[in-house]
Amino acid sequence: MTDGLFVAFEGLDGAGTTTQAERTAEYVDAETGRTSALSAEPTDGPVGTQIRRCLEGEIDFDAETLALLFAADRLDHIDRDIEPSLAAGDVVLVDRYSLSSFAYQHADGVDGDWLRSINDRARSPDVTFYLDVPPAVCIERLADDGGGTDRFEHAETLERVEAAYERAIAAERDAGNDVRVIDGTRSVSAVSDDIAAVVDELL
Repeated sequence: MTDGLFVAFEGLDGAGTTTQAERTAEYVDAETGRTSALSAEPTDGPVGTQIRRCLEGEIDFDAETLALLFAADRLDHIDRDIEPSLAAGDVVLVDRYSLSSFAYQHADGVDGDWLRSINDRARSPDVTFYLDVPPAVCIERLADDGGGTDRFEHAETLERVEAAYERAIAAERDAGNDVRVIDGTRSVSAVSDDIAAVVDELL
């Protein structure tokens, strides 16, 4: 059986992770002869649903409890969706994964070493794409979208998250994990083309 490929998309809110994950799924299905399996974190599962309610302000958890919920949702996601899809030979595309926890939860005041310990059972992606977009540009994009903001979608918060992402990316690379930084300020098509080229390289 052909091995699956595990791809994660990361970046600040407004960087375009959802758009690029969706476009990559379309590319995989149309151009590679493989099947995509697209999902996102937090998931729509029982744990992810509670996270979404918290991010939208419906309920409140302290930062460490929220970090634990993200880790639990991730393990559930792996068990329910990611591992079965990889075993079937699919190209698994996840809109946000462990790097988001290392960046967002650390920026929310959670200890970085503890974050890594509670996520150490989560399988590493074969490649992670970090869409590099400055916080100010992300805020403009979020405003243009016209949607509501969650607890992390504010300029000062995104600046802290950006710094935490930089540290997390360096740590991932030091651990031997493949993280590609992509200039996300360019056109959607230009970013998609760069990602597709890497996916082709790894298939």
